[in-house]
Amino acid sequence: MAALGGRLEELAGAVSSAAASDEVGRRLDDLRQELSGSVAGSVDSLRGRLEELASSVSSAAAAEEVDRRLEGMRLELEGSVAASVAALGGRLEELAGAVSSAAAASEIERRLEELRRELVAAVDERVSTVRSEVAALGAVDHSGRLAGIDARLGDLDRRAAELESATAASIASATADVAVRLAAEIAEQADALRAAQAATDAAVGARLAAIAEDLRAEIEQAVSTTASRVTQLEDAAAAAPEPGVLESRLGRLEKAVAAAADTRAVDRRLARLEKGMDDQQRLVEAQSAAVERAVRKGLDRVAREIAGTGGAYLGATESFRKALETLGTALDPTGVAAETPAGAAEPKRKKGKKDKREKTARAASPATPALADEVAAPSASDTYVAFVPSGEGYGLIELQGAAPRPGDSAEIADLGTLTVTRIGRSPLPFDERPCVYFDRS
Repeated sequence: MAALGGRLEELAGAVSSAAASDEVGRRLDDLRQELSGSVAGSVDSLRGRLEELASSVSSAAAAEEVDRRLEGMRLELEGSVAASVAALGGRLEELAGAVSSAAAASEIERRLEELRRELVAAVDERVSTVRSEVAALGAVDHSGRLAGIDARLGDLDRRAAELESATAASIASATADVAVRLAAEIAEQADALRAAQAATDAAVGARLAAIAEDLRAEIEQAVSTTASRVTQLEDAAAAAPEPGVLESRLGRLEKAVAAAADTRAVDRRLARLEKGMDDQQRLVEAQSAAVERAVRKGLDRVAREIAGTGGAYLGATESFRKALETLGTALDPTGVAAETPAGAAEPKRKKGKKDKREKTARAASPATPALADEVAAPSASDTYVAFVPSGEGYGLIELQGAAPRPGDSAEIADLGTLTVTRIGRSPLPFDERPCVYFDRS
């Protein structure tokens, strides 16, 4: 702009002489061409800087907005410069016409000075405006974009924490409910066993008392009969005092009394009662063993439920982590594509809550494999375990024959026609048979 002002001042000095009109016309033509080239160079330089600014924006949405605004600014600047050039050309044409008259030298000098000041002010103002708008646009776009990214990342962290706390509370509630149900079942079985034991003891005591009363009555009857026989014998002996006959009859009476008072029959009956009590005790022990097996099966079922809940929680956490990584890649403020070349090592991830949750899930079921998720081929065994729906939920039963395949239908007594959904391993400990999962069609 300083060079342009100097050229205009030279032109004003040349106009002061009427004899230099030809020199003024030639210089005006040179000035028009130089000014047009300078303005075109300024426009090209500004266009290059605008394109560099547009290419430096990393977000696709922000880049489109910046391109649109910068394109409008560029078109506006080009229009303004073109208008300035056209106005300058018209003013120069007027100046060239005025130079033909020597009397208009002072008027030409005044117009050239006004033109120089207007052109310098317009170009400087427009360049400053463009620079300030571009700087403000870049700062606002980047700051707004970074603030949006921080807000979305904070929301994702909060949602991850809520998901983790809700899942942990659900697992704890389910475990507590199962423990309460098992405790209630065990207490109910124990009460039933105690009631059965008390009833058995009462029945045995009543039976023993009845037997003792019967024996006492029989002994009293035998003693009474013996006493009457002795009385009769004494009377007979008094009536017939033959010594040999009396002695023989007395001997037979003594043997009869000894046989009647013999306790061997009582011992035999007591032995039978003891045997009955032993049988009753074995029955109680068998019932206790059955209750223990039922409790163990319930504990195994609880372990499998906890293991399944932990596996679902890990799967949901892994899916949520992948979603976080995908969103972080899409919102990468540096503009670097998150693509891993073939064969390149993946970046190390920080071990955080995911590893802790995996260790917790493994500690919750250290020796319970996810048997329900493993599909086993149908076995050639004569029996198999079936997981079937019932009136109060689902239960395990044993069925005869070869295990059907998924999709087959089977007629089961008291349950109707059921459809096979999948086949897995038996959930019972040390049971190698397959488990067929049925559901209603």
